[in-house]
Amino acid sequence: MSIKFTKHSLQRIKKRNISKDEILDTINNPDLLKKDLYGNFVAQKIIITAYKTSKAEKYTS
Repeated sequence: MSIKFTKHSLQRIKKRNISKDEILDTINNPDLLKKDLYGNFVAQKIIITAYKTSKAEKYTS
């Protein structure tokens, strides 16, 4: 399957700090795949939590 990124999508990807590899992984391996009101497929990845910290021991048991 060929994926083409529009100028608009590339701008959004950059603004949201998402890589093309993350987009392609979501398309090829979605956690959730639904159709929207217009019949377009919506692929999603589910992230439980993400954070950057120097105090990892605070968040682990």
